[in-house]
Amino acid sequence: MPTSALPFCSHPGCSRRSRGACPEHRAARHQATDARRGSRHARGYDSRWVAFVAAFPRLLMAKGILPICGARLSGIPSPRSMCTKQGRVTLESLHLDHDPPLEEWERQRSERVCDPQRVQLLCAACHSRKTRDEQRGVQ
Repeated sequence: MPTSALPFCSHPGCSRRSRGACPEHRAARHQATDARRGSRHARGYDSRWVAFVAAFPRLLMAKGILPICGARLSGIPSPRSMCTKQGRVTLESLHLDHDPPLEEWERQRSERVCDPQRVQLLCAACHSRKTRDEQRGVQ
């Protein structure tokens, strides 16, 4: 069975073969992102947040809410979930997202970062779309 060679790294001028960016350029991209946004710890995502992320789906289920894309503790689906809008039930690659986004002063207060009323579950695609829209100033 014929196999095709991997394409070149997506970084301009790199001759390494890789799907997307090669490991070196992927790491450099993450470092640049951290320099621009701050590391996850600098943004308030510490060990308490890690425990909160693990516990949140159980908290939803205790309230009778399925942990799917668009789920919030209020029981009212997130308007930012395209999955919910299109009637899809997405259980994979779920991210915990703050809605509304955290203000800078809130990032230093774990009770604000880990407030179950401020978060929603979004799949990777919906979370990326929401983040991209926020960075562009689109509501």
